Amino acid sequence: MVTNERDGAVLTRLQTAYRKQSRELRFVLAEDNSTVLKVEPKPVFTWTSLGGWSGDVFVWTGKGRIQMVGCIGSHHVNESTFEFFQEFHSLADASLNEVQLNDAVTWKISDDTGVAHLIPGAPQPAANATLRMVQMRSLARSFKLGMQVTTEAVEQELRMLSQPLARVSDAAESGDVIDGTLFTFVSSAGTDPEAFLLIEARKSAGRLAWTYMVARFTTREIWMSRGGHEVWRAPAIEFTNPGSQIKDAYFYRPTFTATLDEIGAPVK
Repeated sequence: MVTNERDGAVLTRLQTAYRKQSRELRFVLAEDNSTVLKVEPKPVFTWTSLGGWSGDVFVWTGKGRIQMVGCIGSHHVNESTFEFFQEFHSLADASLNEVQLNDAVTWKISDDTGVAHLIPGAPQPAANATLRMVQMRSLARSFKLGMQVTTEAVEQELRMLSQPLARVSDAAESGDVIDGTLFTFVSSAGTDPEAFLLIEARKSAGRLAWTYMVARFTTREIWMSRGGHEVWRAPAIEFTNPGSQIKDAYFYRPTFTATLDEIGAPVK
């Protein structure tokens, strides 16, 4: 958590490295090898937490939808040294080319990820973009997420942030997805995202329907319910470096260690 002017200056310097890394990553849809996913220069969300942890969340878009969400962050090793990390989850509903994360690490996302599920009982997507946003907020609030924080501690209901992180709306309605909004859920300990929920208005069987995708953003066991019934659960993941060839839709990995002087000048 930023508590004073010095902390703010340090965070600004760290964000230089976060944003530089986000620009260097290149995600390409495999279906045509020409659609390079676009990332905005500024993050959609910035968080800090106790212990000197901080991160910037970015989204990558293409083909009229949100395809990727990732966080680049760091934590204190000592007063002047930080260990940086990457945390990513694919939301792509089509194959992506293998991604070179650095000279020695690649990420090849399996083709069976990014499955959109129909939301039972959801209303017909509204014709008006403003009204669809109202619908998406209401639908997102109907999902509840819980998490196994420690062996003994369970957080039964993570908090959904009221402000969505990102939205892609296709006014021309030329693709299969005409609207989509990304929501995030955090624990009571801070604003570090623990999961993301993507609500989309999709063309299905000749009509528009609301769908959802959920993306874990924690190595802890996490689950989701709707209407009192569990609809998704992800087991805990052993907290280790995933290695040189990553194949899962979600990963967390440490990247490098550096001092403030080594990571460059602050963002202007």
